[in-house]
Amino acid sequence: HQGSSGRVAFVGDSFPGLGATDGGKRGDISVVNKGWEGLLNFDLIPFRSLTGSGIGFDEVIDVLIPAQARYSALQGTLSIDTRPLGLDGEALKVLLDINELQGWREQGGIVMSTSLSGEGVRKFYDPTGNTFPAFEIARDAFLAGNDLLYIDSSLIDENDTQANLIVDTIQLFIKKYHEDTSFAEKVDSSVERIIALKLRMYENDLSIINVLDNESSLDITDKDDKVFQVAREAVTLLSPSKSEFSNRVPRGPVSLDRIVIFSDVASLKQCSYCEPQEKPLVVSLQDAINRLYGFEGVSQKSTYELFSYRFLDLYNYLNEETLVVNSMSVDDAEIKSTEIDEALSTADWLIFALGDMNQDDMDDNALKIVLAERPDILSDKKVIVFAMGAPYYLDATEVSQLTAYYGLYGRSDAFIEVAARVLFQEVVAHQSPPVSIDAVSYDLNRNLSADANQMFLVGPSWLNLETTDGELRQFNKGTTLNVKTSVLKDNNGLNVPDGTLVEFDAVYLSEGGIVDTFVSTSTVQGVALGSLLLDRFGPVEIVARSGQAISIPFSFEIVEADQVSKIVQDNVENSELMLSNEFESIELNGEELDSNAEIPLVVTAVPLDDVNVPDFDDDLEDISHLDPRDLLSPILGMIVLGAFGWSMTIDRNHTLLLMSRIKVLLYITIGVWIGYDYYALGLPVPEFLNKYVGLAPAILSWVGGIIGLLFGRSVVLRIE
Repeated sequence: HQGSSGRVAFVGDSFPGLGATDGGKRGDISVVNKGWEGLLNFDLIPFRSLTGSGIGFDEVIDVLIPAQARYSALQGTLSIDTRPLGLDGEALKVLLDINELQGWREQGGIVMSTSLSGEGVRKFYDPTGNTFPAFEIARDAFLAGNDLLYIDSSLIDENDTQANLIVDTIQLFIKKYHEDTSFAEKVDSSVERIIALKLRMYENDLSIINVLDNESSLDITDKDDKVFQVAREAVTLLSPSKSEFSNRVPRGPVSLDRIVIFSDVASLKQCSYCEPQEKPLVVSLQDAINRLYGFEGVSQKSTYELFSYRFLDLYNYLNEETLVVNSMSVDDAEIKSTEIDEALSTADWLIFALGDMNQDDMDDNALKIVLAERPDILSDKKVIVFAMGAPYYLDATEVSQLTAYYGLYGRSDAFIEVAARVLFQEVVAHQSPPVSIDAVSYDLNRNLSADANQMFLVGPSWLNLETTDGELRQFNKGTTLNVKTSVLKDNNGLNVPDGTLVEFDAVYLSEGGIVDTFVSTSTVQGVALGSLLLDRFGPVEIVARSGQAISIPFSFEIVEADQVSKIVQDNVENSELMLSNEFESIELNGEELDSNAEIPLVVTAVPLDDVNVPDFDDDLEDISHLDPRDLLSPILGMIVLGAFGWSMTIDRNHTLLLMSRIKVLLYITIGVWIGYDYYALGLPVPEFLNKYVGLAPAILSWVGGIIGLLFGRSVVLRIE
């Protein structure tokens, strides 16, 4: 919103994401076979982050456009009868019921349909393509939950005009509004959302003077530098690996190299009656190379032999046809084919700027024909492909024939310039594409997960984990230990995405290594935070896990709570509170400190080794070391030892046998509880039991029970 002073709505397209699409026909209804967890934790993350309640006005998104695709996670088993998401009210509601999106919707978030006249929508309503039920499509899209209906310039029926079709649809909407109360309520709700958005954008003033403000009031600046920065950070080396690329292409083009460029030029129209424009221009990449590295470049003394053609020119050459484009004549097309033959025979570099493909037109794509039928053209040449659109139209066999395959993701001048710089190795592309690409065996989910081979740390939140000394620390029982991880890296060597799941485990060594997962949380900027209530005694290890990545354990010991430390801490906090209430400001090292300034206070577990505590009277010492769970030890001892003693006692006289067994049980019970009471009263115990506090009640109870068993058996034998 900053760039337009808040007067342009912020729109998010392709909701909830098309990263896992099957690469179907462009403009048709694609299929996304991805589970719900994958959608929620990966594809939906950018949308959730821009609709959450914790962000400001400048970042929040205003409008969402559902993708023209079918989603198995939302719609179950898919078929040709499955509606695209933007026309399926139930599936769209599932998405909008997510917490962040539900709150965004309640605050006035708007849903806008994708183009309602696309080929996929047309075929969904009439597979023959003979009719175009405009009102039915518009009504279904509105009832599915779209507040705004997008009608582009292609909404034209063969037997009607665009204007008449739109007018007729609106008239039918008006009629239904008056006849259907439920429909009218939905219309009113959508209109209220749209008006509320306009009121926010124009500060509650919808007057003509305010709305039609002059351009000087808007923050409209030259964004070329920013677009170039985006393009430079976006370009991706998809194949081969960087090490293999260095072997295949040790340098960029040199003086007098012959470079042949084929561009997949798209003919675009701004409106139904506008003249078509080519994007990119056939010579765009050639001009960028000349400007940066040819005679036109700064401090350049060399030039290159450059030849630029359309994909259509290459298609004519390969098929010996004379298809023409725009004002080109048949003779011009034939001359082009002759030029291409000569250029290809002497080329050192073949550069292909590849655009998006229609599923039905893939067999006619010039690059695919070369890769499938004319591999001889590529022989002894460096073949570089830049994907200006989606990077998954080539399969693994086709990619294997290329010297290098790049994802460029754009066709504007800034992206074309980046392609030129990458070709001459001035810009180095990274290897982290934003989508999964089967042809290069790149799985986005796997690569964004935490690297299982990394060595990351976990420890107290107040420690610098990178410089920790590894000293065994002690903490008081009853306090809360706040912990954090070091920065987790994904398989691309970057910080894991925000929202990556991390689990913290506490391993209680004195209790036989019992593992307790005490918190499951998500990362922010690669770091996860958690807290553990220290409610047991003895040595403990804390371990953090994210997928297959496991941290180096943090070891410490929980000891008896120190009341002296608590009294000192309370006194200090009370003193600070009294001072802040009594004085408006205090002077510290010659500088005045405003007492009203906000001072963040962090209460956390403090290691005893770092605190010097005075030696007060013994009556301040806390001797409460009992835990209700300690009672399990004597009870278990009574059961096990009692059963053992009962089975060992044998007598032929039934009455004497029962009495003997009861005596043994009584001796065992007395022995067990004498041992436990010895521990409960805090009487002296061997040094090794102090070290393993959790074992003391168990060992003393069982030792007492065993002594009782032996004594009881001896008494019974004397009686017999």
